[in-house]
Amino acid sequence: MPEKPVEDGSKEPINSAGYRQKQVSAQPPSDKLFLKKTHGYIRKARAEAETAQASLTASGYIRPIEYSNKFNSLDKTKKSFEEFRDLLDRTPHLPTEIILSHEQFRLKVNRTIAQIEALKSCIQDPASPCQDIKERFRILLQTLVELGMYCEIDDSNSPL
Repeated sequence: MPEKPVEDGSKEPINSAGYRQKQVSAQPPSDKLFLKKTHGYIRKARAEAETAQASLTASGYIRPIEYSNKFNSLDKTKKSFEEFRDLLDRTPHLPTEIILSHEQFRLKVNRTIAQIEALKSCIQDPASPCQDIKERFRILLQTLVELGMYCEIDDSNSPL
């Protein structure tokens, strides 16, 4: 297709409807976008869980508003991972950077959602020992680190 000058003076390929055509990269944009979103979901979940862990497992009194905010943060993390699972369900193939099969990756995401829900239940139960809450946070954070490794997220400075 011949290039036509566009209004800003540059020359880019124009399709028959008069719109600029996007340049195609070596890796399909959907793979790049999926990886970017995957990294975002995992990093955000880790940050939220680490912040909630620091607040909810600290010794001493936790103000009710802080407790409520951190609990809501875990709820948002769970909902975010449910959105991530939906994205995974709509993705026909995983990028090559993800070293698990589609089904294995989906199972790991489902396990993460279940761990968040179990942690929330543990926190809500006044009879739960603090050690149980700390252990559930440790397991959740370890799962998130593993998910990051499966997606080639470089978190070499991670405390885990």
